[in-house]
Amino acid sequence: MNALRGPQLFNVNMGIMRKFTLTERMQLQLRGEALNLTNTPSLNQPNSSVSTPSNFMAITSTITTATSPQRTMRFGLRFSF
Repeated sequence: MNALRGPQLFNVNMGIMRKFTLTERMQLQLRGEALNLTNTPSLNQPNSSVSTPSNFMAITSTITTATSPQRTMRFGLRFSF
């Protein structure tokens, strides 16, 4: 029976965009995105094995999947005419 609960996942993504009108037909768009802005690690489940008492209920690793990447920042510039 799974009676143990591990830590919750926490992730903050943010995006910001600004559009500038240069002329009637030309526009410039500047954007920035930040994925996992706080760079919080995703902790794995605690060790539930009582055979090693020193590690019982200790979290000794992080989750390394595509859902918990390190902080990523992207910037873009778009010119439309």
